[in-house]
Amino acid sequence: MMRWLLPLLLHTSQAEDRINVALHAQAPPTPGGYVVGSVMTTNGLKKALLRTGRVREARSFYPFHYHFVNNATWDLLIIEGWFESSAAAIHEFRRHSPQIIVFYWCLDPLFPGLSSIASLDVDGYLTNSLEVAEELSKIAPSRFVPLAADVDEMAVTTPYNESGPYVYVGSALGVDTKRNLVQMLREAQNTSRGLELWGSGWRDVGPPDLLPSYRGLLPHGELANCYAKAGAVLGATMDGQREKGMVNNRVFEVLAAGRPLVQEAFPELEDLLKDAPSHNLVLWHKAGDVPRGAFVRNETATSYISKHHTYDARAADVLAHFDALRNHNGRTGALRVAILWNGAWTPQLQTTVAAAADRLQRLYRIFWVRVADVISQSVDLLHYDVIFAVGKRDSPSDICARSLVREWTLPRHLEQRRLWILVDDGDLDPGGVSCFPDRLPRNASQAYDAVVFAEESDRPLLIEEGFHPLQLQEGYGVAPFPPKTLDDDGDDAYDAVVLADARDITTPKGRARVVDAARRTQRADHRGLVAVVGESIMISAVSQLKRELGAVDMRLIGNDAIVQDGVLDRAARKCDMLIVPHSNESKGGDWAVAYAAAVAREGATVLITDPTNTRLHRLAAVTSNGVATLSDALSFGVTRALTLGRGASKATIISAEPSSITNGDVRFSINFEAFVTGRDGSWCLVSDRSGMLTCVLQRHLDLVLRVEAPPNCEPFNISFYVELKSNVYGDVLRRSDAVTVRVGGGETQEALPSYPRTEVLLWPFKPACPAS
Repeated sequence: MMRWLLPLLLHTSQAEDRINVALHAQAPPTPGGYVVGSVMTTNGLKKALLRTGRVREARSFYPFHYHFVNNATWDLLIIEGWFESSAAAIHEFRRHSPQIIVFYWCLDPLFPGLSSIASLDVDGYLTNSLEVAEELSKIAPSRFVPLAADVDEMAVTTPYNESGPYVYVGSALGVDTKRNLVQMLREAQNTSRGLELWGSGWRDVGPPDLLPSYRGLLPHGELANCYAKAGAVLGATMDGQREKGMVNNRVFEVLAAGRPLVQEAFPELEDLLKDAPSHNLVLWHKAGDVPRGAFVRNETATSYISKHHTYDARAADVLAHFDALRNHNGRTGALRVAILWNGAWTPQLQTTVAAAADRLQRLYRIFWVRVADVISQSVDLLHYDVIFAVGKRDSPSDICARSLVREWTLPRHLEQRRLWILVDDGDLDPGGVSCFPDRLPRNASQAYDAVVFAEESDRPLLIEEGFHPLQLQEGYGVAPFPPKTLDDDGDDAYDAVVLADARDITTPKGRARVVDAARRTQRADHRGLVAVVGESIMISAVSQLKRELGAVDMRLIGNDAIVQDGVLDRAARKCDMLIVPHSNESKGGDWAVAYAAAVAREGATVLITDPTNTRLHRLAAVTSNGVATLSDALSFGVTRALTLGRGASKATIISAEPSSITNGDVRFSINFEAFVTGRDGSWCLVSDRSGMLTCVLQRHLDLVLRVEAPPNCEPFNISFYVELKSNVYGDVLRRSDAVTVRVGGGETQEALPSYPRTEVLLWPFKPACPAS
């Protein structure tokens, strides 16, 4: 019996420790689309990770494709290659999976550059360059993980054709970054074998003399078959990658397919493959090195790759790096968040925004910045990635934040983001001294990317001010202190507690409300406490209130008394009733209701004395979960700031030419404000007859609609408009005004122009006849 116990325990332990892995490629595969190297890399690693037995789920993600980001708790995120919305994607994975480890797999040192890569919010790096690994290790732990081949994916059954052509698969868009590639292609084209050239951009930017060899785009999944028909495959490396000793995946994939490879030589490649079958790897050193004769093919190339360079070996390296960093909290790239406040460290601030900030330390690097420090120029707000402006409309922090200019926080490729936490923070001097007296504050809906507000009645006021509904996030809460067993006979045992605000007792009406609430506690068998909450309290007002309260106990509750196990905490958790005496004109009512809801014991009553204060009654009905509600709202506000354009984002269709067409091309000219395609999201063309037609994901592309009018149909009008969609969640932030194009009734255009794929997205459009 005991012989079976140890294996069973080990199996159970491994099953419980299985992890979920997300892999992010640079670009998505499209149905019927072409080969994407990043997709092949992440797919190969994904399958290998699942074969280890340590991974419960492994899923691929791509820019603009995040349907399952919150469907699981992810333990590891591997990003293969930089993309414009990298910061937004990392933020969302961290927000949904707080304990996640994030790796960036650096396979290109120049896009967008190591300084930008080093600024990402990651826990560690993977790279196929020993030199880059050493450089990035100065920022975060780095591991050398070469590329590899999926042997099953590259398996071929086609017999080797010794007279088959030279084959090259790759885009022409980076031809200038591969200094020897064109020379190698020309040499191959001039041999008796000839050349087959596959990939994008060769008709647009490739050398004209190579066009006779161009065969088009290679469909996704056809790479192995393409190599199988080759007599030999050509390989070249981008200059920046070669200089850093990076061996690309083509090398491993061609050898895995068992075909000869003519590869541009460099020391790191020769060292990595020094024991590879020599006849299958022909090194190109100089012009004329492309062989003109037959190849002596060695059948052991596939088995060599299977033994030394599969994704199973790489998966083991990745998991070893993950294990080493799982309990390592050494992130250096977390977003820098400045909490801009008036400098008054009140109990209300401590138990709301400050408590929420403590919970957000897992996501951000938090810095507290006083408005006075900005005015004195001892702090530069443009140093930070995100600003939380805390306060009411026209409070010093609000004015200060709205007066800032927009600038990049390099090297993140991000503009500084601004979020407004709309709370009553106790500002005694609304307006105050301006941080930047020479600047006029911007309109709030244009200055802030997101607003976090306390109660639903704030929403229509903010929308009336110009904010888009997607910029608004409701959320408020107070730090829920841990419960404590109290002594029934102790001094802190009260039957009822009145939550008064120090700012409210400075007026006769405010004191009268507190006194009326206190009288509800004056019964022979009841003991009541009036808690006056505030760090700065007017002594004369306190003395007057004390006289008016008579025998009722009163305590001044500052920061020292509001913390866990403080005077108010002990009293509020034990009492039968918490009373909120705030009117519509009172300050601090939101806080009192949220605090009462957070600390009241089960069965206790929260009483709001003013029946006309509908705001507090509504807030009391929905307030729960304590400060988590506020911290979640703040982090989602940053999500909005990262995944959408500015509050001032806008799209305008300048023109759609021609405005009347039967069969032909309509070119759209679009102007964007405060929105960067690719980084902030995509823009989509929508028609009133066919719905969404297509979305543009890259900022350098224009859209041309190739229209084909329905036959035997009277001319009709079609309206088009543009939607701006977020990069992660795909929701619509802005919609442009519509333009109208009249379709049908004209001459058929015979010859249709061609456009460079690098500049134009050409989209077919065949509208139906309205009558049908």
